Amino acid sequence: PDGTLLTCGPRTKVINSSLYGSEHGQHRGIRADAHGIVIVNSHVKNIWKDQDTQALAAWDGCKHLLVKGCEFEASGEVIMFGGATQTTEDGQVTDVVIDGCVLTKRIEWRQKTGGETCKNLLEIKSGRRITVTNNVMQYSWLDGQIGFAIVLTTRQDPSPTASIEDVVIDHNEIRCTAHGISMQGMDDLSTNPLDRGIRRVRISRNRFLEIDPELWGDGMSALTIQMLRGSDNVEIVNNEFQGRQFNSFLSFAGGFSQYRNNGLIVTGNRAESGTYGIVGEGSLALGVQALRDYAPGYVWRANTILNKTPYVVWPEGTY
Repeated sequence: PDGTLLTCGPRTKVINSSLYGSEHGQHRGIRADAHGIVIVNSHVKNIWKDQDTQALAAWDGCKHLLVKGCEFEASGEVIMFGGATQTTEDGQVTDVVIDGCVLTKRIEWRQKTGGETCKNLLEIKSGRRITVTNNVMQYSWLDGQIGFAIVLTTRQDPSPTASIEDVVIDHNEIRCTAHGISMQGMDDLSTNPLDRGIRRVRISRNRFLEIDPELWGDGMSALTIQMLRGSDNVEIVNNEFQGRQFNSFLSFAGGFSQYRNNGLIVTGNRAESGTYGIVGEGSLALGVQALRDYAPGYVWRANTILNKTPYVVWPEGTY
Protein backbone atom coordinates (compact mmCIF):
# COMPACT_ATOMS: atom_id res chain seq x y z
CA PRO A 1 0.00 0.00 0.00
CA ASP A 2 2.95 2.43 0.36
CA GLY A 3 4.17 2.09 -3.22
CA THR A 4 3.18 3.19 -6.71
CA LEU A 5 0.08 1.77 -8.38
CA LEU A 6 1.50 1.88 -11.91
CA THR A 7 5.10 2.37 -13.07
CA CYS A 8 5.05 2.97 -16.81
CA GLY A 9 7.51 1.63 -19.34
CA PRO A 10 8.17 3.12 -22.79
CA ARG A 11 5.06 3.76 -24.92
CA THR A 12 2.66 2.67 -22.18
CA LYS A 13 -0.94 3.62 -22.93
CA VAL A 14 -3.41 4.09 -20.07
CA ILE A 15 -6.84 4.62 -21.64
CA ASN A 16 -10.30 4.57 -20.01
CA SER A 17 -8.78 3.22 -16.81
CA SER A 18 -9.37 3.79 -13.09
CA LEU A 19 -6.65 3.47 -10.45
CA TYR A 20 -7.57 3.77 -6.77
CA GLY A 21 -5.22 3.97 -3.84
CA SER A 22 -5.44 1.68 -0.84
CA GLU A 23 -7.82 2.57 1.98
CA HIS A 24 -4.72 2.56 4.20
CA GLY A 25 -2.94 5.20 2.12
CA GLN A 26 -0.96 5.25 -1.11
CA HIS A 27 2.30 6.98 -1.98
CA ARG A 28 1.80 7.47 -5.71
CA GLY A 29 -0.62 6.73 -8.51
CA ILE A 30 1.36 6.76 -11.77
CA ARG A 31 5.11 7.14 -12.23
CA ALA A 32 5.74 8.24 -15.80
CA ASP A 33 9.53 7.98 -16.20
CA ALA A 34 9.73 6.68 -19.76
CA HIS A 35 9.33 7.73 -23.39
CA GLY A 36 6.02 8.09 -25.22
CA ILE A 37 3.51 7.51 -22.42
CA VAL A 38 -0.15 8.31 -23.18
CA ILE A 39 -2.76 8.66 -20.41
CA VAL A 40 -6.28 9.41 -21.67
CA ASN A 41 -9.76 9.51 -20.08
CA SER A 42 -8.54 7.86 -16.90
CA HIS A 43 -8.92 8.38 -13.15
CA VAL A 44 -6.28 8.20 -10.42
CA LYS A 45 -7.90 8.70 -7.02
CA ASN A 46 -7.50 8.24 -3.26
CA ILE A 47 -3.76 8.89 -3.24
CA TRP A 48 -2.96 10.07 0.27
CA LYS A 49 -0.32 9.54 2.95
CA ASP A 50 1.51 11.35 5.75
CA GLN A 51 4.31 12.23 3.30
CA ASP A 52 4.64 13.65 -0.21
CA THR A 53 2.22 11.88 -2.50
CA GLN A 54 1.35 12.39 -6.16
CA ALA A 55 -1.35 11.10 -8.44
CA LEU A 56 1.09 11.57 -11.35
CA ALA A 57 4.84 12.13 -11.06
CA ALA A 58 7.96 11.97 -13.22
CA TRP A 59 11.57 13.02 -12.69
CA ASP A 60 13.98 10.77 -14.61
CA GLY A 61 13.59 9.91 -18.28
CA CYS A 62 10.07 11.19 -18.96
CA LYS A 63 9.85 12.26 -22.63
CA HIS A 64 6.83 12.99 -24.82
CA LEU A 65 4.12 12.47 -22.19
CA LEU A 66 0.51 13.13 -23.23
CA VAL A 67 -2.19 13.35 -20.54
CA LYS A 68 -5.70 14.25 -21.68
CA GLY A 69 -9.18 14.19 -20.15
CA CYS A 70 -8.14 12.64 -16.85
CA GLU A 71 -9.03 13.19 -13.19
CA PHE A 72 -6.25 13.15 -10.60
CA GLU A 73 -6.67 13.25 -6.84
CA ALA A 74 -3.80 13.32 -4.33
CA SER A 75 -3.12 14.83 -0.94
CA GLY A 76 0.45 15.99 -1.68
CA GLU A 77 1.24 17.47 -5.08
CA VAL A 78 -1.50 16.25 -7.40
CA ILE A 79 0.93 16.39 -10.36
CA MET A 80 4.68 16.90 -9.91
CA PHE A 81 7.63 16.92 -12.32
CA GLY A 82 11.22 16.86 -11.07
CA GLY A 83 12.22 16.89 -7.43
CA ALA A 84 14.21 13.65 -7.34
CA THR A 85 17.55 12.59 -8.80
CA GLN A 86 17.99 12.29 -12.56
CA THR A 87 20.53 9.64 -13.51
CA THR A 88 21.78 11.81 -16.43
CA GLU A 89 21.29 15.37 -17.66
CA ASP A 90 19.28 13.94 -20.54
CA GLY A 91 16.90 12.41 -18.01
CA GLN A 92 15.15 15.74 -17.41
CA VAL A 93 11.36 15.70 -17.93
CA THR A 94 10.80 16.98 -21.47
CA ASP A 95 7.86 17.51 -23.87
CA VAL A 96 4.77 17.10 -21.71
CA VAL A 97 1.15 18.02 -22.43
CA ILE A 98 -1.50 18.06 -19.68
CA ASP A 99 -4.83 19.01 -21.25
CA GLY A 100 -8.47 18.96 -20.17
CA CYS A 101 -7.90 17.32 -16.80
CA VAL A 102 -9.14 17.82 -13.24
CA LEU A 103 -6.59 18.14 -10.43
CA THR A 104 -8.21 18.00 -7.02
CA LYS A 105 -8.09 17.01 -3.36
CA ARG A 106 -10.72 15.63 -1.01
CA ILE A 107 -12.01 18.21 1.43
CA GLU A 108 -12.09 15.59 4.19
CA TRP A 109 -8.29 15.38 4.05
CA ARG A 110 -8.25 18.68 5.91
CA GLN A 111 -9.27 16.72 9.01
CA LYS A 112 -6.03 14.67 8.78
CA THR A 113 -7.70 11.58 10.19
CA GLY A 114 -5.05 9.48 8.45
CA GLY A 115 -2.25 12.02 8.92
CA GLU A 116 -2.61 13.24 5.32
CA THR A 117 0.05 15.77 4.28
CA CYS A 118 -1.53 18.19 1.80
CA LYS A 119 0.43 20.48 -0.52
CA ASN A 120 -0.25 22.23 -3.83
CA LEU A 121 -2.01 21.21 -7.03
CA LEU A 122 0.71 21.45 -9.70
CA GLU A 123 4.43 21.60 -9.00
CA ILE A 124 7.34 21.69 -11.44
CA LYS A 125 10.83 21.40 -9.98
CA SER A 126 12.63 20.58 -13.21
CA GLY A 127 11.40 20.21 -16.76
CA ARG A 128 11.40 21.58 -20.29
CA ARG A 129 8.64 22.17 -22.80
CA ILE A 130 5.70 21.49 -20.50
CA THR A 131 2.23 22.65 -21.57
CA VAL A 132 -0.68 22.73 -19.12
CA THR A 133 -3.96 23.80 -20.76
CA ASN A 134 -7.74 23.71 -20.26
CA ASN A 135 -7.63 22.09 -16.84
CA VAL A 136 -9.59 22.58 -13.64
CA MET A 137 -7.49 22.70 -10.46
CA GLN A 138 -9.17 22.98 -7.08
CA TYR A 139 -8.48 22.95 -3.33
CA SER A 140 -5.11 23.86 -1.88
CA TRP A 141 -4.84 24.82 1.77
CA LEU A 142 -2.39 25.46 4.58
CA ASP A 143 -0.82 22.18 5.69
CA GLY A 144 2.45 20.75 4.36
CA GLN A 145 2.88 24.09 2.54
CA ILE A 146 0.98 27.37 2.72
CA GLY A 147 -1.61 26.65 0.03
CA PHE A 148 -0.40 27.83 -3.38
CA ALA A 149 -2.24 26.44 -6.39
CA ILE A 150 0.81 26.32 -8.70
CA VAL A 151 4.47 26.14 -7.70
CA LEU A 152 7.40 26.42 -10.12
CA THR A 153 10.54 26.01 -8.01
CA THR A 154 13.85 24.88 -9.44
CA ARG A 155 15.28 22.03 -7.35
CA GLN A 156 18.51 20.28 -8.26
CA ASP A 157 18.27 17.47 -5.69
CA PRO A 158 21.13 16.47 -6.70
CA SER A 159 20.64 15.87 -10.42
CA PRO A 160 23.28 16.83 -13.00
CA THR A 161 21.27 19.99 -13.67
CA ALA A 162 17.87 21.51 -12.98
CA SER A 163 15.81 24.08 -14.85
CA ILE A 164 12.24 25.06 -15.64
CA GLU A 165 12.17 26.12 -19.29
CA ASP A 166 9.57 26.71 -22.00
CA VAL A 167 6.53 26.14 -19.82
CA VAL A 168 3.03 27.25 -20.87
CA ILE A 169 0.18 27.35 -18.33
CA ASP A 170 -2.82 28.54 -20.33
CA HIS A 171 -6.60 28.72 -20.09
CA ASN A 172 -7.04 26.86 -16.81
CA GLU A 173 -9.58 27.46 -14.04
CA ILE A 174 -8.11 27.37 -10.55
CA ARG A 175 -10.32 27.70 -7.49
CA CYS A 176 -10.48 27.46 -3.72
CA THR A 177 -6.87 28.06 -2.66
CA ALA A 178 -5.05 30.15 -0.07
CA HIS A 179 -2.60 31.67 -2.60
CA GLY A 180 -2.04 31.83 -6.37
CA ILE A 181 1.34 31.14 -7.99
CA SER A 182 4.86 30.85 -6.58
CA MET A 183 7.97 30.86 -8.78
CA GLN A 184 11.54 30.36 -7.55
CA GLY A 185 14.22 30.70 -10.21
CA MET A 186 17.42 29.45 -8.61
CA ASP A 187 17.56 26.64 -6.07
CA ASP A 188 18.50 28.16 -2.71
CA LEU A 189 19.94 24.79 -1.63
CA SER A 190 22.13 24.18 -4.70
CA THR A 191 25.54 25.49 -5.73
CA ASN A 192 25.53 23.64 -9.05
CA PRO A 193 26.78 26.08 -11.74
CA LEU A 194 24.87 24.13 -14.41
CA ASP A 195 21.47 25.04 -12.97
CA ARG A 196 19.60 27.29 -15.41
CA GLY A 197 16.69 28.47 -13.27
CA ILE A 198 13.33 29.57 -14.68
CA ARG A 199 13.34 30.66 -18.32
CA ARG A 200 10.60 31.31 -20.87
CA VAL A 201 7.45 30.69 -18.87
CA ARG A 202 4.06 31.92 -20.08
CA ILE A 203 1.12 32.07 -17.68
CA SER A 204 -1.90 33.21 -19.67
CA ARG A 205 -5.70 33.30 -19.77
CA ASN A 206 -6.14 31.55 -16.45
CA ARG A 207 -8.99 32.30 -14.01
CA PHE A 208 -8.17 32.08 -10.32
CA LEU A 209 -11.39 32.06 -8.31
CA GLU A 210 -12.00 32.09 -4.54
CA ILE A 211 -8.45 32.80 -3.41
CA ASP A 212 -9.19 33.06 0.31
CA PRO A 213 -6.52 32.89 3.03
CA GLU A 214 -9.14 33.02 5.74
CA LEU A 215 -10.95 29.94 4.49
CA TRP A 216 -7.95 28.03 3.10
CA GLY A 217 -4.86 29.57 4.72
CA ASP A 218 -3.57 31.09 7.93
CA GLY A 219 -6.18 33.83 8.05
CA MET A 220 -3.66 36.54 7.15
CA SER A 221 -3.32 37.65 3.50
CA ALA A 222 -3.00 36.05 0.08
CA LEU A 223 -0.04 36.24 -2.30
CA THR A 224 -1.37 36.40 -5.86
CA ILE A 225 1.98 35.92 -7.64
CA GLN A 226 5.23 35.41 -5.75
CA MET A 227 8.57 35.59 -7.62
CA LEU A 228 11.72 34.47 -5.80
CA ARG A 229 15.39 34.38 -6.77
CA GLY A 230 15.13 35.57 -10.34
CA SER A 231 13.78 34.48 -13.71
CA ASP A 232 14.22 35.12 -17.44
CA ASN A 233 11.40 35.92 -19.84
CA VAL A 234 8.35 35.19 -17.73
CA GLU A 235 5.07 36.38 -19.28
CA ILE A 236 1.95 36.92 -17.15
CA VAL A 237 -0.79 37.72 -19.64
CA ASN A 238 -4.60 38.06 -19.56
CA ASN A 239 -5.19 36.29 -16.25
CA GLU A 240 -7.96 37.01 -13.76
CA PHE A 241 -7.57 36.72 -9.99
CA GLN A 242 -10.58 36.87 -7.67
CA GLY A 243 -10.76 36.49 -3.92
CA ARG A 244 -10.19 38.46 -0.75
CA GLN A 245 -7.60 39.58 1.81
CA PHE A 246 -4.74 39.97 -0.65
CA ASN A 247 -1.22 40.94 0.40
CA SER A 248 -0.19 41.95 -3.12
CA PHE A 249 -0.54 41.29 -6.82
CA LEU A 250 3.21 40.85 -7.39
CA SER A 251 5.65 40.02 -4.60
CA PHE A 252 9.42 39.86 -5.27
CA ALA A 253 12.08 38.38 -2.98
CA GLY A 254 15.48 36.73 -3.06
CA GLY A 255 17.78 39.73 -3.33
CA PHE A 256 17.46 42.01 -6.36
CA SER A 257 21.19 42.74 -6.55
CA GLN A 258 21.90 39.10 -7.39
CA TYR A 259 18.63 37.71 -8.77
CA ARG A 260 16.75 39.82 -11.31
CA ASN A 261 13.60 38.98 -13.23
CA ASN A 262 14.84 39.81 -16.73
CA GLY A 263 12.36 40.21 -19.55
CA LEU A 264 9.27 40.19 -17.30
CA ILE A 265 6.05 40.95 -19.22
CA VAL A 266 2.81 41.67 -17.33
CA THR A 267 -0.12 42.60 -19.58
CA GLY A 268 -3.90 42.41 -19.65
CA ASN A 269 -4.41 41.00 -16.16
CA ARG A 270 -7.26 41.75 -13.77
CA ALA A 271 -6.49 41.47 -10.07
CA GLU A 272 -6.84 43.05 -6.65
CA SER A 273 -4.14 45.42 -5.46
CA GLY A 274 -3.99 43.99 -1.96
CA THR A 275 -2.24 45.91 0.80
CA TYR A 276 1.09 46.38 -1.00
CA GLY A 277 0.22 46.08 -4.71
CA ILE A 278 3.70 45.40 -6.08
CA VAL A 279 6.21 44.82 -3.32
CA GLY A 280 9.91 44.02 -2.94
CA GLU A 281 11.41 41.93 -0.18
CA GLY A 282 10.80 43.29 3.29
CA SER A 283 8.46 46.04 1.96
CA LEU A 284 11.53 48.14 1.08
CA ALA A 285 10.15 48.97 -2.37
CA LEU A 286 6.58 49.33 -3.63
CA GLY A 287 4.96 49.77 -7.01
CA VAL A 288 7.13 51.14 -9.81
CA GLN A 289 10.24 51.09 -7.63
CA ALA A 290 9.82 47.37 -6.88
CA LEU A 291 9.55 46.63 -10.59
CA ARG A 292 12.63 48.70 -11.37
CA ASP A 293 14.64 46.97 -8.66
CA TYR A 294 13.56 43.38 -9.24
CA ALA A 295 12.52 43.39 -12.92
CA PRO A 296 14.60 45.96 -14.83
CA GLY A 297 13.34 46.40 -18.38
CA TYR A 298 9.88 45.12 -17.44
CA VAL A 299 6.86 45.54 -19.73
CA TRP A 300 3.59 46.47 -18.01
CA ARG A 301 0.48 47.18 -20.10
CA ALA A 302 -3.30 47.29 -19.73
CA ASN A 303 -3.54 45.70 -16.28
CA THR A 304 -6.76 46.35 -14.36
CA ILE A 305 -5.98 46.61 -10.65
CA LEU A 306 -8.94 46.84 -8.31
CA ASN A 307 -9.07 48.66 -4.96
CA LYS A 308 -5.66 50.26 -5.40
CA THR A 309 -3.77 51.09 -2.24
CA PRO A 310 -3.27 54.89 -2.35
CA TYR A 311 0.39 54.93 -1.30
CA VAL A 312 1.49 52.57 -4.10
CA VAL A 313 2.78 54.28 -7.26
CA TRP A 314 1.54 52.13 -10.13
CA PRO A 315 3.27 52.05 -13.52
CA GLU A 316 1.72 53.50 -16.64
CA GLY A 317 -0.70 51.08 -18.19
CA THR A 318 -2.59 50.48 -14.93
CA TYR A 319 -6.38 50.86 -14.98
